[in-house]
Amino acid sequence: MSFMGMLPYLVALFLVALVFVIYRARRKVKATEESSAETSYLRGLDFLIYDKRDLAIRELTSATLKNTDDVSAYISLGNLHREQGNIDRAIRIHESVSIRPNLSRDAKVRALYSLGLDYVRGGLLDRARSAFRSAIKEDPTRIESYESLERVYEELKDWKRAYHCQLAVDKAAKKKSSRLLAYLLTEMALAEALQNSRTKEAIELLQKAKQTDPTCISVLMYLGDVYISQGDFKKAEQAWEHAVEQFPKLAFLLFDRLRQVYLKQDAVQNIKAIYNVVLAKNPDDINARKSLGDYYFDTGQLDKAEEEYSKIIEISSGSTLGYQKLGMVLLKEGRKDEALDVYQRLASLPELKVVYYYCGKCGFKDTTIHWRCPQCHEWDTFVQEIERRRVPAGQKRKRADAPKEAH
Repeated sequence: MSFMGMLPYLVALFLVALVFVIYRARRKVKATEESSAETSYLRGLDFLIYDKRDLAIRELTSATLKNTDDVSAYISLGNLHREQGNIDRAIRIHESVSIRPNLSRDAKVRALYSLGLDYVRGGLLDRARSAFRSAIKEDPTRIESYESLERVYEELKDWKRAYHCQLAVDKAAKKKSSRLLAYLLTEMALAEALQNSRTKEAIELLQKAKQTDPTCISVLMYLGDVYISQGDFKKAEQAWEHAVEQFPKLAFLLFDRLRQVYLKQDAVQNIKAIYNVVLAKNPDDINARKSLGDYYFDTGQLDKAEEEYSKIIEISSGSTLGYQKLGMVLLKEGRKDEALDVYQRLASLPELKVVYYYCGKCGFKDTTIHWRCPQCHEWDTFVQEIERRRVPAGQKRKRADAPKEAH
């Protein structure tokens, strides 16, 4: 065959070779780009481990620019922007990922879940609820989606849905969060009683909460409150007395309630027996000593009141409560010199003891116990602690002078 006859075949062969070379070159460039993108992504994660967030954002941004198909880099970048407070940018990134076609189920769930967290951080709770629901619809086995949705329901005060969502969490995790479920039932009951005036339904829910977690004092506390709203003082009294027997360390939360219910039944003297029940189990309970002393003071039994307040000082010599109450009794009896001596001892204390309740999760503190922390919104995290404070010399002198002026 002549050269001219072979020319068409040579041209075709050349074109095939050229296409192959271009294809290989593009594959090589793409592989290089992907390798570079992966390197940036890994460097970004490395910076994140060492809490260098600005550098992490830079590398993850670089990874997304080099490889627009790198979904993980986009999701991580959005999460970082959320942690940095750039909520709008985080939302835009996660929204754009979640609507991509042909996403794997895992990637879509991660994007929707991250989007839900963005909305929560931005206070867009309705949108957060929708995002978490969509994540659950895509993958009903992901526990964290249920947990986050349950928290959103709590924030929306949709206690019924929060309760059923927590049941789903427990089923998936093969556990039973008895205390949390009891708290949620309690909130459902209070909503029924206070908002809808359906006390019968509220009592049924509280009884269910009691069965769910018999060690939850707030259930008995609020059960008594609902009985009071019905005018059933006897049942309220029984609920609260049972709570005192079950939870003597937290009995002080019920002292005022019991005093009022006894007063309504002309049996206020019964409160004395409650204080003695608590003190029989814990003689060093300052709250019970103080309340018993107040009872004696209010009923004119000043000698017994003096005895109880003096015991408080013996139990906790750095507490201001015993000195203040004892001084009050002595002044009432006209023993001004002795009262002055008590106040001077109070003023000379090198430190004061102040009772606070701390959230074990976030450190929030208050003088009042909370079943759900107002700051981090965790349940059942408050513990009682005594904070010791040094008293400045100038402040001590001022306090020492105050009783003299009164005298």
